[in-house]
Amino acid sequence: MFKRRKILVDKKLQLKSVYVIFAVSALSIALISSIMVAVWLRNASLIEKSLEGLNNAIATEKEIVNSFLEYKVSGSGFAVRDDAVKSDHEQSIKLIMEHVASLESSVKDNMRIVFISIGIFVLQCLFFCFYMIRFTHRIAGPAYIMAKYIKEMAEGKNPDIRPLRSKDELNELHKNLAALADRVK
Repeated sequence: MFKRRKILVDKKLQLKSVYVIFAVSALSIALISSIMVAVWLRNASLIEKSLEGLNNAIATEKEIVNSFLEYKVSGSGFAVRDDAVKSDHEQSIKLIMEHVASLESSVKDNMRIVFISIGIFVLQCLFFCFYMIRFTHRIAGPAYIMAKYIKEMAEGKNPDIRPLRSKDELNELHKNLAALADRVK
């Protein structure tokens, strides 16, 4: 049995199926991507505000500690343990900086997730389109060849009916058409 090379046997049927799958996939990609981008932008805005607040807290704490240290140096009689203040200050700043780094990392991770998801959706859409072309080929091919047989029988010719490929659909219809052709002979 020879191998056919024509992939789009019935362009109307096959491309209609592909267009429907493509349209549904594209709409779902657009909808889900829009939702993801909206959530990402909202979260990024909230995180940016938090980062700004944390950076302001860092600056304020540094000013407070420096003021305490300057106040002690001026000899006002107020006793401040500058080593304890410095140590507490450094621990607080370190903790705040860790939170800032964590928030910045979250923003970048959210952006990566959005782009990876969009990429996966696009690949899924392409996969469905190629799958539908192959699947509809298993229907359109037999329908095409059976239409050819019917046309030959209508013209009074005796068609040379050959078996369908193993993965083709419409096998029962083909079998009935072959029986009809044998009967007409």
